[in-house]
Amino acid sequence: MKNLRVIAVCCLFVCFTYSGTGLAQSTWSPSGPIPRELPSAVLDTATNRMIVFGGLPLFNTTSQNNLNDVWRLSNAGTTGLSWSQVHPTGTPPAQRFGHSAVYDSGSNRMIVFGGAEGRSSPCANDVWVLTNANGNGGTASWIQLSPSGGPPSPRTVHGAVYDRTTNTMIVYGGQDCFSTISSDVWVLSNANGTSGTPTWTQLSPSGSGPGPREIGQSTAYDSTSNTLMIFGNGNQPTGRSNDT
Repeated sequence: MKNLRVIAVCCLFVCFTYSGTGLAQSTWSPSGPIPRELPSAVLDTATNRMIVFGGLPLFNTTSQNNLNDVWRLSNAGTTGLSWSQVHPTGTPPAQRFGHSAVYDSGSNRMIVFGGAEGRSSPCANDVWVLTNANGNGGTASWIQLSPSGGPPSPRTVHGAVYDRTTNTMIVYGGQDCFSTISSDVWVLSNANGTSGTPTWTQLSPSGSGPGPREIGQSTAYDSTSNTLMIFGNGNQPTGRSNDT
């Protein structure tokens, strides 16, 4: 049976590894990112590095503003964990939390969408790319994309997945930083910005659908069957849910 590694980013930045015989906890020194909520994180399996961006710092930290810093965790999910802060060139995205990020291993680019720029508002619907995200191939650099079509309304705490085969990012639901929770589905083609102009297209799926979803929903994507899977929800008009 192959080992299964699960990596979580949370307020305390603790990593648990499951080896088939139980959970083993690894910790690291306080020299890494400050504690935060609702950052984004992606994993590059080729280099075993996790890239973390932004988030909402805890109120007992020295920073009281949203964050737009970038960190890499080497040896992610194994022993010898090591944090290093990344200082990308280019103009960075505004500070934010509750945004989404996906990773394209083929181009070594992290794609960031939306999020809340204030403590609760305003929400954003911009798209950014971090090049050389895993630290290989040159200096990391921020590039803002200017997609055609749409765009989706500004939102935070939405779900997002990436299909490398078609170079598309799929976004579901989210909240507008006030009281409106969405159930719309959007696809960003040419998402990494290397193969043409990125373009937003809203989908109109048949069926009743999961309904409005925001913080707490889990999203996953199976490229073989071209299926987006959604589980649960931390908050919606009818309360928490455990449907799939």
